[in-house]
Amino acid sequence: MHQVLPGGTGSRKPRKPARDAPARVAASVAAATRLEDVLEAAAEEALAVSGASSLAISRFDRQTGSIQTLINVGEVGPREERFPTEEFYAMSDWPQVRELIENQRPYTNDIRTEDCDPAAAGLLKRSGQTSDIGVAIVVGDEVWGEIRAARTAAQRPFAAEDALLLADVASQIAVAIERAELLSEMSRLAYEDTLTGLPNRRAFDARLAQSLDTTATDSDVVSLLLCDLDGLKEINDERGHEAGDRALQDVAKALTSASGHEGKIFLARLAGDEFAALIEGADLVSALKLGARALEELQRTTSSSVSISSGAAMTHPQREEDGPSDLLRNADAALYVAKRLGGGRVCSAGEDGGSRQPEIDLHGSRRAQAPRSVSSTLNSLIAALDSRLAQAPLLDRLEAVAMGFARLGDFAYWSISRLAPGNEVLVDVSAGDNRAHDAGPVRVTVGNETYRLADFPVTQRVVLQGAGFFFIDRSDEHADRAERDLLHELGFQSVVGAVAATAEDAYLMELYGDEQTVAPWKLATSLRLAAQAAVPPQRPLG
Repeated sequence: MHQVLPGGTGSRKPRKPARDAPARVAASVAAATRLEDVLEAAAEEALAVSGASSLAISRFDRQTGSIQTLINVGEVGPREERFPTEEFYAMSDWPQVRELIENQRPYTNDIRTEDCDPAAAGLLKRSGQTSDIGVAIVVGDEVWGEIRAARTAAQRPFAAEDALLLADVASQIAVAIERAELLSEMSRLAYEDTLTGLPNRRAFDARLAQSLDTTATDSDVVSLLLCDLDGLKEINDERGHEAGDRALQDVAKALTSASGHEGKIFLARLAGDEFAALIEGADLVSALKLGARALEELQRTTSSSVSISSGAAMTHPQREEDGPSDLLRNADAALYVAKRLGGGRVCSAGEDGGSRQPEIDLHGSRRAQAPRSVSSTLNSLIAALDSRLAQAPLLDRLEAVAMGFARLGDFAYWSISRLAPGNEVLVDVSAGDNRAHDAGPVRVTVGNETYRLADFPVTQRVVLQGAGFFFIDRSDEHADRAERDLLHELGFQSVVGAVAATAEDAYLMELYGDEQTVAPWKLATSLRLAAQAAVPPQRPLG
């Protein structure tokens, strides 16, 4: 039957019978499984059965003491959105809402009455409405949120029977919300590793397939880093499975921390001691750097000797032969090499998807080669360290790195110094003049140059840490005076240094620049990564 509400000036849709309201709401949300769909269906139906001009569903956050509006329906105000993302209210500003949360007591307001709540009156006036009502949505034993409906002056104000009706509607919404959140939790558990909180193998496989599919039409690359916790069985046997679980959690935290430096990185625990990092739109060097940072993070944050072996690979999705299985196989092959060499290191598969990379030519005069990119040089050096120089002493490996970077940056000279345990003096052991036709290394065995670490604070700090790098330029007035004076004495403009250390001793690798050296500071981070990669494995297979 058509009805004109008191105070009305025109016709509107007939109100649905109150006794049917809960059933209608229940039917509207029956097919919804996502929380967003539940809220949208419930809000629209609640708006219709309540006869309101607008209606909102909000959620309470007890930790922050705030109310977040999740959906607005009906006559939405000029500053309101249907699905707002930034609509928060402090509960301390709304006494009626606090009462609703604490005692589940509904509230009503009418700005035409003297006892209207001041906060509610202000909101109603701003939205061009005259009355509102709020009821609690109770999920389980706690207030989950609120339904708030409002009417205009053309409609009658809310009364007690409206509160009863809306409470029945809220109970049906609560059932749907509880079901949707349960399904969401089940979905989360199905795709999450419970020990580390990282996505699991199922989630990783889905993301890998999606990554390769979505980039198949452009030039972006996808790189993959597979990681394996070294010696998990030994940790479990010697210290118990709780220690093994902590080690796995440490790896997850280290990878997560290390991933903060890159763009789109998807981390997962595949199974047992295996982890993966999928990097979209990034080349092989990004994966290698991620593995190196994760190793550094483990060394920095764990008191025990927890380490990982990592294998990196890269694919070009536009090539038809490249797929998920190819990328996984190539990264796994590189991981196998890392484990075989003793663990605690990062190895790589070639940019062509294979398990080998071109090795860098370690000889040649200055400017004899075409310029190489940092990533190409780094890849080639790591390939050489993993293959031909795999069993070579640390000094041999560092010489290869020094020569490769000296040519890359067009440095004038390089040197390697050694610090023995318990000693405070650096001793030159190898050097190379990049200006000479034969830029090979010269081993120093008699009459070695020596430097007291205490005289060079910047160098001392990095060397005693056993890792890291530094850059000094003679024109930088803020740089250490002793370091600048030494550059002046040697006749160089700048120096980039990086440290590689074993349990026995530490080596300092330095590259000296002159007027022909271009932007030497840009190579400092890559030089540190290469120096770390040069350190031979120190532990048995895990």
